[in-house]
Amino acid sequence: MEPCSGMPVEKQLAHSRSDENFRKGACHAADWLLQASRTQAAQGRTAKEVSEHLLELVNVLADWRAQMVPLPDGNPWDWSLKDLASVIKGRHQN
Repeated sequence: MEPCSGMPVEKQLAHSRSDENFRKGACHAADWLLQASRTQAAQGRTAKEVSEHLLELVNVLADWRAQMVPLPDGNPWDWSLKDLASVIKGRHQN
């Protein structure tokens, strides 16, 4: 049965376990970015400051995905704030 939107049913969207895991990771990352932006806004940060912070987090995600630099174990959204700050600081030193 096809949904009204014309999108394939869920079982047709995930063709393999890696596709499903990628989607789950992307969902976690999106939630992480959303929560980070809300936290920054609640702290009274300007739109420019929030945007710059989100860009830092996106770059961390890219490094994590590429696995080309040493990073803490686990997913970035599970890292301690200290570990995350250390990774961001390290990116500025390179």
